[in-house]
Amino acid sequence: MISTRTIVFALMLCPRMAAAQTTPAGVQAIVRGDYAAAVDLLTPMVDGEDPDPVAAFFLASLHHTGRGVRSDYEQACSLYSDAARSAASPFARQGEALLGDIAGTGAPPHFWDLCERARSDRRNHRLIAPSMPARAGTELTPAESGAAAFASGDFSRAAQILRPLAEGSTPGDGAAAFLVGVMYENGLGVVPDDINACAMYLRASQTSPLGNGPQDVLVQTVARRLTPAQFQMASALAIVGLESGFEPMIATLGSAQWLTLDLSGVTVAADGKERRHDNSWAVPGSIFLPARYTQLMTGHQRDVPRHFIELAQWIPAGPPPAEWQLLWRLYEVRGLDLVDVSVKPIAVRDRRPDLATRGTLDAFVRLQVNDAGDAEWVKTGR
Repeated sequence: MISTRTIVFALMLCPRMAAAQTTPAGVQAIVRGDYAAAVDLLTPMVDGEDPDPVAAFFLASLHHTGRGVRSDYEQACSLYSDAARSAASPFARQGEALLGDIAGTGAPPHFWDLCERARSDRRNHRLIAPSMPARAGTELTPAESGAAAFASGDFSRAAQILRPLAEGSTPGDGAAAFLVGVMYENGLGVVPDDINACAMYLRASQTSPLGNGPQDVLVQTVARRLTPAQFQMASALAIVGLESGFEPMIATLGSAQWLTLDLSGVTVAADGKERRHDNSWAVPGSIFLPARYTQLMTGHQRDVPRHFIELAQWIPAGPPPAEWQLLWRLYEVRGLDLVDVSVKPIAVRDRRPDLATRGTLDAFVRLQVNDAGDAEWVKTGR
């Protein structure tokens, strides 16, 4: 015979068991664009005194944008509040930002009264969670699998699945980019990084499961924590992805002269002064070779130092199935100035190389001084 204590214990576990099953299913429904099913699945997960914060956040976004349900800012407000204030929420920052966007500046007291009333109505009308819908004969997409891992709190697994979808050479999946952005912003399964978070949010802007408006708010919220140079970097990373092979470079040119090279340009410093040269190399699909700094002693007496930096990237020569060409850029540093010397395609391949096969500049081109004491470049490969 089953004891009363066992029955009570089982009933206590039911909401948690349902959330473990139904919240991931609801998030998967959002990822595949089935917003009505998402509303049905997520709504029961936010009733009562202990709403599931993941369900609350995503359901708030549906009420916010009117996807699968009538647009209702009071309900969205109450749900974003639950997502933001739950100690177990992975969406605390995001919920707070979107709550502020809904309320606006100086929201009247009655708005917050309506928000609290919406929360009370939800908690007084508890619904029964539907069973997880079967998708016979249909395998989950990687984005759905990754979203389910995220919704279940398995952030390491979510990162393993979603990062390749979000961080590659093309913008890819908006849902994956959004969730990876959340992970970077909050340090869930990855090292926290606001630049990467901003880049992922920018990638998700057009195809986010939240819709353009809420997604833009998240971009702006993270951008406020970045310097203008960092936001430039995030914008460039949104174009090329996080797996382009680009490596920032710092080079000392002399006792009081140095330069830094990043994805959005070069900063040259000399004698206590600095000059920024914005020059984005962010071409979609690029694979970069490590940049190189070379000092050449030129002139008849080999006593005139000249400073060069080189940057090369594999880029598509046209739409698929076009060849890939290695575009080589040569710059000379003169004082605080950065002078464009040459831009040339120096190699061609029939497919996009990966990081293991991209090569190095030494394999393609070399800078040297000729017999006359002049700087020149020569091809070393093909």
